[in-house]
Amino acid sequence: MLERVLRYRILIPIIIFYFVMSVLTPLTHDDLEWGTSYGTHMFQTFYETLNGRYLGNTFEVIATRVALFRYLVYVVFAIGIMVVIQKSVDDILGEDHHPNDHMLLLFVLILLIPSTIYSQIYGWFAGFFNYVPAMFASLLILRYCIKLVQHGKLRWWEMLLMMVTAILGQWFMESMTLFNIAMITISAIVYYVKYRKHLKQLFIAFGSAFIGAIVMFTNPQYIKIFGGQSDYQKVSSEDQGLISRMFHTLTTQFPEHIIYQSILILILIAILLGYQVYRSTIPFYVKGLLYLGLASAPLYMLLIRLPLDLELRLHEAQVAFIDFFIAITFYIALLLSVYYGALPVRIKTYVMVLLLTIPIMVAPLLIVQPIGPRNFYAVFIIYVMVAFVLLRYLWLNGPSWQWLIRLFAVTFATAYVVMFSIISIADHMRLAGIHRAASENPNLTTYHMQRLPFEEYMQRSTPETERRKAIFKDFYEIPQHIKITFPPKQERK
Repeated sequence: MLERVLRYRILIPIIIFYFVMSVLTPLTHDDLEWGTSYGTHMFQTFYETLNGRYLGNTFEVIATRVALFRYLVYVVFAIGIMVVIQKSVDDILGEDHHPNDHMLLLFVLILLIPSTIYSQIYGWFAGFFNYVPAMFASLLILRYCIKLVQHGKLRWWEMLLMMVTAILGQWFMESMTLFNIAMITISAIVYYVKYRKHLKQLFIAFGSAFIGAIVMFTNPQYIKIFGGQSDYQKVSSEDQGLISRMFHTLTTQFPEHIIYQSILILILIAILLGYQVYRSTIPFYVKGLLYLGLASAPLYMLLIRLPLDLELRLHEAQVAFIDFFIAITFYIALLLSVYYGALPVRIKTYVMVLLLTIPIMVAPLLIVQPIGPRNFYAVFIIYVMVAFVLLRYLWLNGPSWQWLIRLFAVTFATAYVVMFSIISIADHMRLAGIHRAASENPNLTTYHMQRLPFEEYMQRSTPETERRKAIFKDFYEIPQHIKITFPPKQERK
């Protein structure tokens, strides 16, 4: 037991990091509303007028009232994602002889998360409690599906864990609920095609996931969504029909969120796959085409898209077409590079499976709007897994590489802690300021409050509408008659 603990001792500072971050991250946007009577009412009515994210919503109701619960759940699922990824890759590459180094590497890869996604996941508790547990459940189900297809059996406790996860994991995020059912179904089909027989464990898992999905989607709110009666989520509108909206999402929003948003980690993956293509024995001209494909999105992003602000011109048909064409070219190049690269069949198959899960994950997002960066957190985690597999396969032992990874880990972690320490101090100061002003002057009618620094790493930390300002004052017990004003948001030039 002691030996097992020592093998993963690097998790101790990582756990401390996530605990500190959970303490420093302020409640923002929907978090504040969940902490008022609204959250109590939603819990008492079991979210019948909201959605079927029963566990995610319940986590948020409790977390906004019990700080310790918020901190612990944040740490458990942040670490849980890492552990499931590590164990999943162990299944493919065999026993890990350098678990501490590899967990630190995985930690660094996760910290490459774009600020757009971070702000709506790790920087926003309402987003975290829905999307991170949902991804944790999906990764666990995916791991066991792959093990069942490969070996045809699980340990009894693994099967029990898969059943429980297949039910409870359905009550966080709709798209991941459908993804879980799809992955179990595909696994059952693949197993039958491969062995010409059915596997009862997959049928049990499917039944569990289906029951969980039924419980979620019997929430009355989904009837309103598909009937066009929801004020927030919609499948169509008067201005745009379903087919038109799906096409617009596919050609404009998907390239942005699937490819360009996560370009940093994709550049790393492209370099790693480029090396595998170089090592392969395929013809030189095929290598050249694959290199062009792998370089397409990074070069387009760095040399054209960013300098020309093309993301602001996606309403133009020509720009949208180029944007989509480059993105799909890059994605196909990733798949072909894995296929032709000098990788063992076992690793090649696993990476292909990971990349092919992305269209399945995002397919439900074609139907319902609005969508945002948080909806593609799962895609980013898949990229992390791909990079992690490739780096572990190419692992170069030596003090210089270990030193470099530790340097990156300490640098990234320190940057986040310092940044959110500044945010936390500013948040406490501005709240103390308005309470002091209201106490000293009961007739105070207007108060000018500062915005929090590094707003791009949080979800709407400044209440903009009168409704949000009223919720802000209610949660922090600020007299409602005081009008709060904020300096204008600085737009990117």
